[in-house]
Amino acid sequence: MTDGQHGATLYLRGLPEAVVREAKARAARRGITLTAYVAEILGRAAAADEDGPARPDAKLEADLDWYREHRDRLAACHAGEYLAIVDQQVIDHDHEFAPLARRVHERFGKRAIVMPKCVPEGRIVRLPSPRIDRS
Repeated sequence: MTDGQHGATLYLRGLPEAVVREAKARAARRGITLTAYVAEILGRAAAADEDGPARPDAKLEADLDWYREHRDRLAACHAGEYLAIVDQQVIDHDHEFAPLARRVHERFGKRAIVMPKCVPEGRIVRLPSPRIDRS
C-alpha cells in the first residue's frame, strides 16, 4: 500500500475453504500477501462492475414496454395468469409461477425473461373518508 492508504483487517469468514486455499496459493506464487492479492482482485472486480451495463437488458425493457402497452388485451385472455414474454410475444402462460418458470428456463436457459402476473391496469377509485360530526 502506498502512503496515505490505510488498510483494514481482512477476514475471510464464511468463504468456502477451497476458495481461501486457492487465493492463498495464488498470492504465495506471486510473492504478495493474501490481503494484497484479495484487494487487487476486489479492485478489478469493482472496476469491471462499474464499466458494465447499469441498466437492464434492452430486450428485457422492450418486452416490459410491450406488456404494458398490451396489458388490457392480454388480460382479456390471460387474467390472473403468469405470462412468459420473449421478443414481445407471449411464449407460455400458467396460473402457477413455478411450473411456468421451470418450462421457460428449460427452453431458453438461465436468462432474464419477463414473467408478470397478467392483471388489467387498475383504475384509481377515490373513496372519501367518513366524516365524524363532532358538534
